[in-house]
Amino acid sequence: MNRIRAKSSLILAAAGIMGCILAGCGGGKGAAQNSGSASSANSSTTTDNSYEFWLEQKGTPTNLVYLSVSEESLSKLMKAETSNQPIFDLGILARNGNAFAAYQKTPVEILENKGTCMKVRLLEGEWKGRIGWILAEFVKSRHSSF
Repeated sequence: MNRIRAKSSLILAAAGIMGCILAGCGGGKGAAQNSGSASSANSSTTTDNSYEFWLEQKGTPTNLVYLSVSEESLSKLMKAETSNQPIFDLGILARNGNAFAAYQKTPVEILENKGTCMKVRLLEGEWKGRIGWILAEFVKSRHSSF
């Protein structure tokens, strides 16, 4: 049983990495452009204490958090995350340019807060400067749970 869980975790992690690679291909309809210079992608983003907010999604099998490129496509992203085959569906959204992945703990600037969802700008990492939409529960404050 433990071997099956371990293999499943490895498969999910590999699929998450593939989803991130596919997200990097972007270019699809509505895809946001990376306005910052790309830094080396590593498995964890170091957070500077001067940053107020960062991305954090508990319970994911990978070190990634997915963001939508528009408020309209956020519902597609949430549907993909709760589907029977989330990694596959997230990969399709990323390939089509409707979503992209960032590492957990990536610092963000909140551009717009609509209560349940937020428009954020990534402040570090490969996608520095990229703007995306995410559920508010996945944006954490360093001072309290936001």
